[in-house]
Amino acid sequence: MEQCRRSSIHPFQRQTPFIAGNRRLREPQIQGYRALQSHFAVEREPALVQIPVGCGKTGLMALLPFGIAEGRVLIVAPNVTIRETVFQAVDSANTNCFWRRAGVAKSSPEGPFAARIDRSAHLSDCIESHFVVTNVQQIGTSRNRWLERFPQNFFDMILIDEGHHNPAAS
Repeated sequence: MEQCRRSSIHPFQRQTPFIAGNRRLREPQIQGYRALQSHFAVEREPALVQIPVGCGKTGLMALLPFGIAEGRVLIVAPNVTIRETVFQAVDSANTNCFWRRAGVAKSSPEGPFAARIDRSAHLSDCIESHFVVTNVQQIGTSRNRWLERFPQNFFDMILIDEGHHNPAAS
């Protein structure tokens, strides 16, 4: 298992998700994925995606790393409830994860694996995972013990869910 997790070819590049023509996906998910895939094919500048309420933001976040990210993905949710929903969607060990429900990807012993940052999490959990899912309070408070522990290039992609819930103090 450790050998699989440390493979030099990342599962986001190795696996080909079934997106185009997938009737289980919503049109905003397909369009959002295509738009970001096109964007990142030509540049590395950050991008903002906004889709209507109820159109599958969590599913879109689960799709985005495939063919785009070459390393670990950080997903930041606005609260613990949404963090858990997102974690369940991107945890390939969960038989009801998004990729299985939507027929996007087959189960693979090579992941992608997910870790959640909560009170009981350890750095090794994050190191051994392809997705790291947290809530803004865990990672963005003055008592934060996480950001300083991650090397500068620990994450290749950062996805912020519902960013408008936690405005900056400025």
